[in-house]
Amino acid sequence: MGFFSNPTPFSFVVSGSRKEDMRAIDDLEESYLDDGVSPSNGVSQYDLRRYDYHRTRFGYGGEFDFEPNEDHAWYVRADVAGYVESVHKNFLLFKDMQDPTVDPSNPAFLDTTATPTITSTDERETHTNQVYVVGGRDDFGGVVLDYHAAYSRATFVVDHDIGASFSGPSVPLNYNNVSTPNFPIFVLPSGFNLNDASQYNLSKLSNQQDFDVDGEYSFAANLSIPVTFAGVDGSFKFGAEARLRNKVANEFDEAYDVPALSLATLSSPALRYYDNHYTNGPQINIDGIRGLIADGVAVLDPANSGFNTSSYFNAKEDIYAGYGQYTGQIGNWGFLAGVRVEATDATYGGYVFTNNVGVLENRPNDYVNAFPTVQVRYSFTPQLIVRATYSTGISRPGFNQNTTAASIDLTQSPVQITRGNPALKPTLGNNFDLSVEDYLPEGGIVQLGLFDKEFTNYIAPRIQNGITTDPLAPGVLADVTTFLNIPSAYARGFEAAYHQKFVWLPQPFDGLGIESNVTLVDSHMLEYTAAQSLTGKAEFGALPGTSAVTWNLAGFYEAYGLQLRIAAEYVSSSLFGLGGDRSLDTIQDNRLTSDFTSSYQINPHLSVYFNAKNLLNTPLRYYEGSSNRPIQREFYDSTFEGGVKVHF
Repeated sequence: MGFFSNPTPFSFVVSGSRKEDMRAIDDLEESYLDDGVSPSNGVSQYDLRRYDYHRTRFGYGGEFDFEPNEDHAWYVRADVAGYVESVHKNFLLFKDMQDPTVDPSNPAFLDTTATPTITSTDERETHTNQVYVVGGRDDFGGVVLDYHAAYSRATFVVDHDIGASFSGPSVPLNYNNVSTPNFPIFVLPSGFNLNDASQYNLSKLSNQQDFDVDGEYSFAANLSIPVTFAGVDGSFKFGAEARLRNKVANEFDEAYDVPALSLATLSSPALRYYDNHYTNGPQINIDGIRGLIADGVAVLDPANSGFNTSSYFNAKEDIYAGYGQYTGQIGNWGFLAGVRVEATDATYGGYVFTNNVGVLENRPNDYVNAFPTVQVRYSFTPQLIVRATYSTGISRPGFNQNTTAASIDLTQSPVQITRGNPALKPTLGNNFDLSVEDYLPEGGIVQLGLFDKEFTNYIAPRIQNGITTDPLAPGVLADVTTFLNIPSAYARGFEAAYHQKFVWLPQPFDGLGIESNVTLVDSHMLEYTAAQSLTGKAEFGALPGTSAVTWNLAGFYEAYGLQLRIAAEYVSSSLFGLGGDRSLDTIQDNRLTSDFTSSYQINPHLSVYFNAKNLLNTPLRYYEGSSNRPIQREFYDSTFEGGVKVHF
């Protein structure tokens, strides 16, 4: 049973599944364009995309547990979850821009020419995840054995991804980012009307389908044996694990011979946003575009259609591991020492291109690594504990990183190539941690910690500009996006946490409490070598996805069957994507969000709940290089959900 309440069209929740209807997510590139219809100053602000998302979630699962006594327990679990998402995107683009020249009459302006183009994306994808696990735990007089076997399968299916482009004529274009640096201005001196659909003609029509499968079998067992030696109590623990994984990606492309059609017959009027400043151009009718394909008006081009060898890969990655560790206690000292050995047996298959000819290649990659760990703990009192840890680990390249697959866009200048790097090495880490834990009276805790994570062969995306030797486009100027190993990188920082329930307060306030934590991180990597950067100098920056400041603060009430929590989270800006130079990097902006959750336990079998998410409606925002150059903002509004939970 459940109910939902939502005053906006953006998202809502129903019992049994979650459906999100995210409409009109407008990604704003803040620039200006004169289209002759601005109500204020003759310059309309512009470069706007319109995204229309619809998502339906589904999920179900079950678990069976059997415990004949306290020494033995077995279980079987199964879960299936996923979502179906469709998206319609409408873009107004300026393509084929020529190298600009300075306007002598106004040095702030750059003169160029461009082709106004209206494009659309009509796509639907289905993500499904399945997990099945069987396992157990047996205690044979203190000797404990636990084990499990599992199978997981993830599928990604795009049943259609239709793209249409309508191009206008090449027109003069002026650009000015000096007069209003936060809002670059585009001016069309010829008076071309961007909102006139009759000025655009169908220039490209395509469709794409994807069928990806990622399956994995895993097996693990751990044996713990208590031992006493020379008066020292401790235990040995041994374990073994196998993970057998296979992932296959297939893509099928369709290109169509385009009939002579005007956008005027396949569109609705232009949309404008933000106090009528921003236009998105005429809106392409996706049903009309589908009809061109279904009715045979657009004829399939066999020469440019079929299986996409550039995007295919078939990766087999089997990992076998074993470990041994000893844990002991001498007075106030505790210690743990162990080593884990991993053997990787992998084969990565894909098409390798030479002079635009692809040959299927299966590339083996086998290696063995050992990862020692040492931890020392000292208890000043039973409540005050200090820990020091040294550990090591590995991060293997993702299948999309070390694949031989590649794609090329010949319509751009320079040609745009995106490819994997089969020569990537796994990233190795040496981790040093020091922490202090103080367990306060009445269930509180204070934690302080320092950490230093040193990486070798750190994997990072790279854009190599001005390449003329790529085998996909030999002798042609190209910008290549790929992945490379950085010899070294690090992430160092400080973290603190405080949790306290105020149980000493008089009833009913004894359920109040606070929970908080903060993490400060200083990370470093070589973003671009002198040869790769646009400045000709080496450029350094933070690790991708690593925020310098993260904090969480929550106030809660937990007593008498009632649970209430109001929480806030802050995440500072972080590197989202490299752009060939630090001034062109894509940065995810800092974000402050807040949520409210609540529940009430009516009896042992029945409870009710109510949650409110994204109370601040903080936009998800990205910018290029500097925060005053936004390239994307997404607004989702608040979501309210509630329902009844029944326990049997």
